[in-house]
Amino acid sequence: MAANWFRADIGSAIAERVALLAAIASTGRTFGRGLMPRTLTGQALATGLTGSVNYGLAVTSQSALWAGASAIGAAMMPADAGGGQAAMRAHRTRVRVVAYGTYLATAVAARPLARLAAPRPGESVARGLVRSYLQRTEVLSAAGLLTTGLLDVNYSLFGENRATGQRRLVGTALTTTAGTALAIGLVHRERTRRAAATDERPPALGVEAVGAGVATAVGLTVLGKTETWAARGVGRLLPDAIPPGAATAVGHAVCLGALGFGIRQGVENLYRSVESAGSAMESLHALPPTSPHVSGGPASGLDWSIMSREGRRFAALPLSRDEIGAVMGAAEADPVRVFVPLAAADSPEERARIAVEEMQALGAFDRAVVVLCSPTGTGYINYVMAESVEYLTRGDCAVVSTQYSLRPSFLSLDRVSVGRANANALLRAVRDHVASLPEGRPRLLLFGESLGAHTAQDVALHRGVAGFAELGIDRALFIGTPDESGWAQEWRADPTGTDPEGVVAEVDSFEALLALPGDRGTRARIVLITHDEDPITKFGMELAIRQPPWLDEDRTKRPAGIPPEMDWRPLVTFFVTVADILNSMTVVPGQFGADGHDYRADLARFVTTVYGLPCTGEELARIEAALRARELQVAESRLVADQITSARQRAESTLSGWGVAGAAAEQLIADEVTRSGGVVANHNHLPRDIAGGAEGPSSGVVAGGPARPAAAGSDRSAPDSEPSPVRDPDQDPRDA
Repeated sequence: MAANWFRADIGSAIAERVALLAAIASTGRTFGRGLMPRTLTGQALATGLTGSVNYGLAVTSQSALWAGASAIGAAMMPADAGGGQAAMRAHRTRVRVVAYGTYLATAVAARPLARLAAPRPGESVARGLVRSYLQRTEVLSAAGLLTTGLLDVNYSLFGENRATGQRRLVGTALTTTAGTALAIGLVHRERTRRAAATDERPPALGVEAVGAGVATAVGLTVLGKTETWAARGVGRLLPDAIPPGAATAVGHAVCLGALGFGIRQGVENLYRSVESAGSAMESLHALPPTSPHVSGGPASGLDWSIMSREGRRFAALPLSRDEIGAVMGAAEADPVRVFVPLAAADSPEERARIAVEEMQALGAFDRAVVVLCSPTGTGYINYVMAESVEYLTRGDCAVVSTQYSLRPSFLSLDRVSVGRANANALLRAVRDHVASLPEGRPRLLLFGESLGAHTAQDVALHRGVAGFAELGIDRALFIGTPDESGWAQEWRADPTGTDPEGVVAEVDSFEALLALPGDRGTRARIVLITHDEDPITKFGMELAIRQPPWLDEDRTKRPAGIPPEMDWRPLVTFFVTVADILNSMTVVPGQFGADGHDYRADLARFVTTVYGLPCTGEELARIEAALRARELQVAESRLVADQITSARQRAESTLSGWGVAGAAAEQLIADEVTRSGGVVANHNHLPRDIAGGAEGPSSGVVAGGPARPAAAGSDRSAPDSEPSPVRDPDQDPRDA
């Protein structure tokens, strides 16, 4: 008899409804303030991912709990229990007792056990996972008690008098109503918490809170129903020997695995897409540069076709002598730009060897200053830094980099070891060659941004400041250092031991550097610029299971820019930070910002101070104005080049349909462009040097009318115009 009752599917519906309430409850904190202002798309992403993953985890564990309770309840049935409604009610009661007991026991024990697994330095991932599970158990237990209680009331009132379908309809209505009320309450609570933290007037329950709550509840309910349908379908495919409750639990586990597989495949597809884009040839830089001082040019050993998108952008746009002279009064040399793309070689050592050969061929070792760069994940090198160095040295410089990835930094976390090896090989190869020079050795500087800051810093891992000196680095500047940087973690944990002379500083702004006590600001030779609210500097996979220092429960230990009401929650904070990453830069070309992952506004001042490249206040003002104007001009030219190419392709396609193709079509298009006054150059020249000089031979943009005036610089306040949409944090701000 017990075996027959063991086959009863008691509790599957409850497990699914418990999971729904738990998923809704988990999304509450996604409506609170994050590191960056959140767009509607970002909010939907954070809430959707948080709710989906939490639902999958909850429904899998809850269905397993109820399957176990059914098995225990069946084992508790006496052998002579007989059949009929009375036996069914007895079995149901036993299953409920086991479930209620489990919920109460876990609710009572979860918090003390979580305290036993409190965070500690150097803990294992397994310990973090156990703590995260225990912290979630409280919410699951509360949702389980609430849902089971509601459905038991429904059954007690209508169980004997209503059909199963009606009972389920009432149960669904009760759960949906409770979930909607819970979601609305959570959204309103987050708005109230924000008002309390910012000393604002507490908000009334408004349309926005109700709308967000209803959208969350409805969206997760639809998700839950879809997942339930799929899980039960999987369960029906299993052998009959498996009890229905256990089969449904297996179905939920399969759906959770499918969700994880889907996310993984989505990421893999994203990898392929962005890597393809990272290798694409742009209209603006289709032709190689004519300067003999850049990679891909006539003196280079690298073919222009393999340079990658970021490599071509970097090599095509060094400042010309005329541009430098117009701003600084004179130019001493043509700047050198060396970029070795990922496709140039299979190993970091080989890429470093090619870089040294390029430096020799292009004249880099004849320059007074060489800046060695570890780029972002895409290979992007900050042009504000590069152009600032070119202005400040009056062209007597070289900027050198080797590429290690084609993806944005937050998608290149699996490339850290390659990036570290790249940076290490480049620095050692350059140091050794410089040591072999008889005289006139250049001064070596180091730069890294985003993941490039991490990989560049780790060349000195476990050796503190001395590690950079061993590699011949005189000074270093890092912007947007990720939290996972081992060198930065060691320095923050033991600044005296790793930096006995006190030459390292980490600041949020240039004003903060000047405000350092004593002469620390002027003595600093290794500077990390880290905006408090920059999500790139806070993001890491462990954020899903471990409370980070920047969200310390003691709010006095947090960076100043962290919202005071922001708390860490397992999984929730991870997905909220992902959404913040996608909104970490909202820029308008020509308007420099200094918040989130945008470091352009302060960068020229940091370059002159940290790298020891002095200039007057008037010169600095001219440099900053020229930087903004050039950014806007390149953005305009890039946009025009893309539009011209697109229009040309459409015209060629249409003419081909008319029977006009080849040279005849090309001539017709060129004649019409000339007749309209829009003479198009070969996409390899700026229309007019931004400082008013002649066209530079190696400046890679399209022709097109007079330069627009420089836009006024921006600060942390809102820009005068509407910012651009959400963008890749490694995206060039000149991409209009």
